[in-house]
Amino acid sequence: MPRTPTRRALTVLAAATLTAGVGAGAAYAGHRSDAEAASPSPSMMDRPMMDRPMMDRPMMDRPMMDRPMMGGDGHPRMGAFSAEQPFDAQFLDQMSVHHRGALMSTEAMIADSARPELRELAAGMLTSQRAQLDRMLSWRGEWYPDLPPTFPTGEGMMDRPMMGGSMMGKRMMGGSADAEAMYLRMMVAHHRLGVEMAEEAQRRATHPRLRELAASMGAERAAEIEVMESHLAGATAPGRS
Repeated sequence: MPRTPTRRALTVLAAATLTAGVGAGAAYAGHRSDAEAASPSPSMMDRPMMDRPMMDRPMMDRPMMDRPMMGGDGHPRMGAFSAEQPFDAQFLDQMSVHHRGALMSTEAMIADSARPELRELAAGMLTSQRAQLDRMLSWRGEWYPDLPPTFPTGEGMMDRPMMGGSMMGKRMMGGSADAEAMYLRMMVAHHRLGVEMAEEAQRRATHPRLRELAASMGAERAAEIEVMESHLAGATAPGRS
């Protein structure tokens, strides 16, 4: 008789999905968090970001066009767009995967949080991103009916290693507060990548409706980043359990 997945298992799975969808964004967030905890000695890292050589900057701080098309695991990197495929199709494919990761993670990790402010955040994100995903899928079929997917659809992503090997699984085995804090940190990085992609679409998309949607997405994600960062600050304030 098959076992029903536990909430902890679903939480780990959601975190893995979010990480797989983010690629550079979540990896950068995890790397920066670990590096800060290790208190690196003064070096290139202490120089302002824009004063560092391009290749010494974290992937998320490089211009889109300076990021490699492929990740270190050989899979296409989200946020990198090829000149050989229509930009609009690539954006729709990538942002659809990006949204699916956010939806799954949000449903599993904060939709039923004990914190009302996180439930409110989840409700808004789920409503908005479901509607946006529906529009993107509709446009993809309408505009490029014969073009094969330009980016992995997300199927099989769970077979890929999670960020940092077992690091994610170990972190997610904590209590619900730990899981929610992890969600917020990861989703901030996830949203930052989404904002960059949306800005790229506003400059490069050929369909006016897509440029309009990208502008709306960028504004919404930027506002949600501010909300999530404020929740993170509140969660780590002295006296909060």
